[in-house]
Amino acid sequence: MSKYSKFVAVFVFIALVFLIVKLYQQNLHGVGQAGVELEKFAEIEAQMFKLQHQINLQEAELAMETQAHQQTTLQLNQLTSELFDLRKELLVYQSIMAPELVNDGLAVMDWQVSAVSENGYQFRFMLYQASSAKNINQGRFTLQIEGDLNGELKQFDLLELANLASPHNFKFRYFAAIKGSVTLPEGFKASQVSLDALKPTTQWQKFEQLKHTFTWDPHPL
Repeated sequence: MSKYSKFVAVFVFIALVFLIVKLYQQNLHGVGQAGVELEKFAEIEAQMFKLQHQINLQEAELAMETQAHQQTTLQLNQLTSELFDLRKELLVYQSIMAPELVNDGLAVMDWQVSAVSENGYQFRFMLYQASSAKNINQGRFTLQIEGDLNGELKQFDLLELANLASPHNFKFRYFAAIKGSVTLPEGFKASQVSLDALKPTTQWQKFEQLKHTFTWDPHPL
């Protein structure tokens, strides 16, 4: 082999060694960079897992509170309904067994209002004949709701707002349970409801009129 050929062979060998060393260094740098990126990814993933865990806890607490509120509202409505029924039953027995314990004539009791939404309400009351007479009572009544609307005193027909006939007819022997659902006008702040009930003179009953004012004080949601 000539000197020139040996020189070329040595040069190629040195170049190959240099190239191998360079590639090895680049490979080490790439591995280090990938390690840093993997470490950063793991850190972000841990933060995301922590935040998701906190969100899950918040959602679970909110669901429990909502369920508890709904359950309490349901129980309250059931108890109120039971109380209403017991009062009606008591009134019937008083009217039959001890009419002297109740007032004579057309009367009203158990006015209740409950909020069901921002402007939605349910109302109910009982109209009854507090006397020893067992005749059928029939007539009609109106309900007017009064309050403030944009600084002015306003009055609306509560029965019409509740999509009920106005005047509303009644017919009962001992009592009539009246109830309805109503959505009040936006911005209207109710203060009271006026009842005007009338029994016209007929062959079986004498004329009678009842006027009564209820305070609009709804049970909260």
